[in-house]
This record gives sequence, C-alpha cells and structure tokens, in this order.
Amino acid sequence: MEKIEGKEVVLPIAADKLFSIFSDLRGIASKLPSEYQDKVTATQDTIEGNYKGMKLGLIVVKRVANQLVSLKPSGSFPFDFTLNFLMNQEEQNKTKFKIEVDAEMNFIIKSMFGGKVKEMVDKITDTISQFSPKD
Repeated sequence: MEKIEGKEVVLPIAADKLFSIFSDLRGIASKLPSEYQDKVTATQDTIEGNYKGMKLGLIVVKRVANQLVSLKPSGSFPFDFTLNFLMNQEEQNKTKFKIEVDAEMNFIIKSMFGGKVKEMVDKITDTISQFSPKD
C-alpha cells in the first residue's frame, strides 16, 4: 500500500460545513466547470462520468462526522485506491484540511502514476483553497 499525502492547508470554514460539502457528492458535481456538468451523474454516495471512452466514478465508503470522508473508485481505474479528505477544526471557522491517497500500486504503476497522483492531490487542494468561503 502506497500512501500519497497532499499538502495541509487551513481553510476559513468550519469543519461541519466542509464535511457536508465532501460527504454529498452531488455538491461536488455541481462545482465542476459547466462543460463537464452534463457528462457527470451524482448521488449522495456516488459520482460517475465518462473520460476518453472510459466510465470512471467514485463511491463514498466511509464518513466520520466533521473529520473524514473516504472514497473508492468504480469503473476503469488502472489501480485500486482510497481517496481520503481529512478535516481537523482548529478554531470556529478554521479547519486544517488534507487529502491522502492510499493506493495499491506495483512498481510499474507507481513509476507511471505515483508523481501524477501527488500533483493531482495538490492541485485539488489548491483549487479547494481558492473557492473556500472567506470570513
């Protein structure tokens, strides 16, 4: 099991609000750029879409109120992984946030995708930081 840790940031939002965003995948789908929204379907527990002819999706597998939302892949991913959104409230409207990926990668998959997964995790974190509600 390979653990890929994204950078930790402090977001200007309470942990319960952040948790509600990540625990319902319909909200995440609604934040996608408009050109992708009609290509994605989402429920509270699943999000799916097609990318270059492949059906890809994520399923919520664990929720710990105001602390953790874990997602697993569905569809045509080249390896199995768990995507973890970690939250730790520091103050009333400040929450430490980090994304971790626990992935089953053999040497070849790790050499092909390991660095790209880290880049993706950090890019997602940066995007979340930019769109967080400000005090």
